[in-house]
Amino acid sequence: MHTIRKFLTEEQTVKLFDGYVCQNEQASKKQCEKILSSLSAPIMKKLKQGFYAKPGGYDLFCKDLEVIGKKYNSQAKKQVKAKEVLDEFLKQKSVDSKAILQVDKKLTVKEKKIREEKEKAALLKQEIEANKEKQRQLEEKMEAERQSNEERMRQMEEKMDEEMRLQREEAERAMDSKLRELADLMQKGFKEKADRMRQEIREFKRRTAEAENNRAKEFALILENTKRRHEEEMALMMQNHREQMMAMRSTENPMARIMQHHKELMMAIFTPRVHSPEECCIS
Repeated sequence: MHTIRKFLTEEQTVKLFDGYVCQNEQASKKQCEKILSSLSAPIMKKLKQGFYAKPGGYDLFCKDLEVIGKKYNSQAKKQVKAKEVLDEFLKQKSVDSKAILQVDKKLTVKEKKIREEKEKAALLKQEIEANKEKQRQLEEKMEAERQSNEERMRQMEEKMDEEMRLQREEAERAMDSKLRELADLMQKGFKEKADRMRQEIREFKRRTAEAENNRAKEFALILENTKRRHEEEMALMMQNHREQMMAMRSTENPMARIMQHHKELMMAIFTPRVHSPEECCIS
């Protein structure tokens, strides 16, 4: 038998080589896609769960893509199709990236509004608490003033009663002395002196009654003036009380509006709605 050697033509050699190259490229592409599929599984899960649909989500998405790219380049650096597969993957993810960026911008604006509303609410809350503290202090002051006035009035009345009692006792002692002197004059027969003493006693009674009446009027006037000053002070405190209550109500109304607006913003952010595939970030 004779061995027959068959040599390939140049065209056949080129086709065979191209076939090997194509097979290698396809195998490389599959291997690269397998590596990338494994590395991108966590980010795909996050996309489906809407993990990036929040303020700052775009930056998180970009960082995750960067991590995937570094790991992929490390594992597929010897593959001929490494760059092509990665470029195609990033091109596909650019759709998700744009959608996430749009959502991020909207949510960031809303988050800024919420933060501003919270700051306003905090300031208003401080103002309300300060007004409440002023209100409490004013009420305590009013109560202390009421008790203090009652005590002053009681002490003044006691002092006046004591002064009137001492004045009457002194007048009674003086009257007793004059009556004894009158009796002595009458007993001794000094009629003229006795008549003068009677006149003196009548005048003493008149002066004593007049002095007691004047003193009573003076005490009544002192009590009236004290009561009037107290009423004026209490009226001023009540006016301050009403003004503080109005200030508190005017502060609480904006506070309620801010809290309602804050609630509406939060509902707008977290209430589920139907999204387009781009907004859902699912490729």
